[in-house]
Amino acid sequence: MPGAFAYRAFVSYSHRDRKWGDWIHRALENYRVPKHLVGSEGRDGRVPARLFPIFRDREELSSSSDLNEQIKIALEQSAYLIVICSPDAASSRWVNEEILAFKRLGRENRILALIVDGEPDAAARPGSGPARECFPAALRFRIGSGGALTNERVEPLAADARSQGDGRNNAKLKLLAGLLGIGYDALRRREEQAARRRARVYQAVAAAMALLALLAAGSAWFAFQKQHEAEYQRDQTLQAQSRLLTQTAADRLEKADVPVSTAILLEVLSRHRTNQSFDPAAISVFQEARARDRLLAVLSGHAGYVVTAVYSRDGARVLTASLDKTARIWDAATGTQTLVLGGHAEPVRSAAFSPDGKRVVTASADKTARIWDAATGEQIALLGGHMDVVESAVFSPDGKRIVTASADKTARIWDASKGRQTIVLSGHTDVVASAAFSPDGRRVVTASADKTVRIWNAETGKQIMLLGGNSGLMSSAEFSPDGRRVVTASFDKTARIWDVATGKQIMLLGGHTDVVESAAFSPDGTRIVTASFDKTARIWDAATGKQILLLSGHSDLVESAAFSPDGRRVVTASFDKTARIWDTAMGRQIVILSGHADTLTSSAFSRDGTRVVTASLDKTARIWDAATGKQILLIG
Repeated sequence: MPGAFAYRAFVSYSHRDRKWGDWIHRALENYRVPKHLVGSEGRDGRVPARLFPIFRDREELSSSSDLNEQIKIALEQSAYLIVICSPDAASSRWVNEEILAFKRLGRENRILALIVDGEPDAAARPGSGPARECFPAALRFRIGSGGALTNERVEPLAADARSQGDGRNNAKLKLLAGLLGIGYDALRRREEQAARRRARVYQAVAAAMALLALLAAGSAWFAFQKQHEAEYQRDQTLQAQSRLLTQTAADRLEKADVPVSTAILLEVLSRHRTNQSFDPAAISVFQEARARDRLLAVLSGHAGYVVTAVYSRDGARVLTASLDKTARIWDAATGTQTLVLGGHAEPVRSAAFSPDGKRVVTASADKTARIWDAATGEQIALLGGHMDVVESAVFSPDGKRIVTASADKTARIWDASKGRQTIVLSGHTDVVASAAFSPDGRRVVTASADKTVRIWNAETGKQIMLLGGNSGLMSSAEFSPDGRRVVTASFDKTARIWDVATGKQIMLLGGHTDVVESAAFSPDGTRIVTASFDKTARIWDAATGKQILLLSGHSDLVESAAFSPDGRRVVTASFDKTARIWDTAMGRQIVILSGHADTLTSSAFSRDGTRVVTASLDKTARIWDAATGKQILLIG
C-alpha cells in the first residue's frame, strides 16, 4: 500500500510540541531498516530499506478557517498518520481536523499515536481531569458513514515515549514496526544486537587507546592531545556554523524557497564531507527540501509553479518556464498559448529566447538543457553531459553558442547549431548558480556557492580572473553594458563591483540587512539596482558606490529587480505576491501590480517598456500595463 503514496506517513502535532515533531521526523527518515528484514514480506508488502519521505506540517494554521489544500493533498498522499499526543494536541483544533480528514479517507486503521505528555483517556476517567487528556477527540471515537464523529469509542494504537511508559527509543521502534508492517520484537531484538556490537566496538577502541597510552612517549602524547583539542575546537566551530546555516535553510524552506534552501544545505553538507561527519539535522532538512520539490509536482498537476517569464526581443511573445517540466510560448497580445515545449523529465529551472527569437533554450533538474524551434516547438538538440541539476542556460549575444550553469560545479559552452559541447569551465568547488556571456561574447562570468565569481575566455575555456573576497554564497553575476565591469550579489548582504581587466574590487555596495538576491546594471551602465531579502531594493551610483535611492514598501523579501529599457523605472517582484514599479529619479512608487495569489518569482519589462510580465507560484504569468498597473492578460 505505501508504494502508491508520495509519503510513508504524515506527522500531525500541536506546534507547542514542535520539538517532538522535529525528533520523530528525523528519527523515522534517518532510520535504516536492518538488512535481513529488507525485502521480506510485511503487512503492506515488501519491507523497504528506508522510510522516506515523511511529511511534517511546518506551517502555523491558526489564521485559517479550514485545512489548506497543501495539507489536504499531503494527507491524501500519506499511507499512515502519526499523531503526537499531549494535552496541547488534545486541545488543538487543527490536529483534530487532520485526524478527521485522514479517517474520512477510509484509513482509520492506519493511525499511530505517540504519547509524549498527559494521560490516555483522562477525560473519561473519574478524578483524572480532562485537562490531562492526551488523545484528541477524533482519535478516541469512531466516525460514522457521514464522516462525523460518533459516540463509539476506539482504542488507538499508541506508543508511549514517556519515561514511565515505553521510553523514547522503544516508542520509536513501535512506530517503526507499525509503519513497516512487521513485529515490534524483531526490531527490538535487532536493536539490542546492534547495541551489544557497539559496546564491543567501544570496548575494543578503549583497549586500543589504553595500549596507545602505554606505548606513547610523553612528548608524543602531549602533541597528540594538542592536535586532538585543536581538531575538536574546529569541529565545534564547524558544527555551530552548520547549525546556523541549517536553521536559515529551514526558514527559507518554510517560505517555499526550495532552491535557496537547497543551495545553503549543499554548502553545509560540503563542509561536513571534508570532516567525514554529517549533520543529521542538515540531512533531514535537505531531505525535506527534496520532498518539497516532489510535493510541488503533486500540488501543481500539469500546470506547476511558474518560475520564469520573459518577453521575446520583438515583444510579440512571452516564454514561461514551470516546475510542471515544460516551457510554454504565449501570444503577448492575446494570452493564447501557442506552443508547449515538453520533453524534460524533471522541473524546468529557466528558459530563454535566442537573440533572433527563432529558438528557445531550457535548463532542467533532469541534468540536461534543450534547444527548441520557437515556431514549431520541435526539439532541435539535447545538451547532455552535466552530472547534476542544470540551473540556467542562455544564448551568446550572436546566438551561436549557449552557456549552462550546473549544480555539478561546472559551466559548459555549447555550439547552438549542433548541440555539441565545446568547452567545460571547471574550477568551482560548489554549485554554479549562474553563467552569462559578456556583451561581445568573448568572455563568460560564473557565480558559485563556493563564494567566488570567475571570468573565463569563452573561446578557450581558460580562467582569466578569480573574483574572491565574498563571505557568502554568490547569488548572481552580470557584466556591465560595456563589458568592463562585473556586479555580483551575495548571501553576505552585499553587492560588489569588479574591474574585469584587473580582477580588483572597485566598489562594495553595503547597506542591505539580509541576503542580496540579485544585482543588475542600468542600460547605460551608470547605476545598479539590487534586490534583497530585507524587503527592499536599492539603487546605487555605479561610479562611486553611493546609495542613491531606497525602494521600500514590500512586506516580504524582494526576489528580483530590473530596470526598464530607458532606465527611468524599476520593477520589483516580491514574496508579498505583488510587483511594484518605481520612478528611478525620485524613488517614488508609481503602481502596484496586485492580483497574484502566491509568491512572485520574476518580473521584466517589455522591450518598449510599456508592459511588464510577472511569474508566480500561483501557476500563472500575467501581463500588466506599466503606466496604469492594470492587468492586461492572465497566462496559465
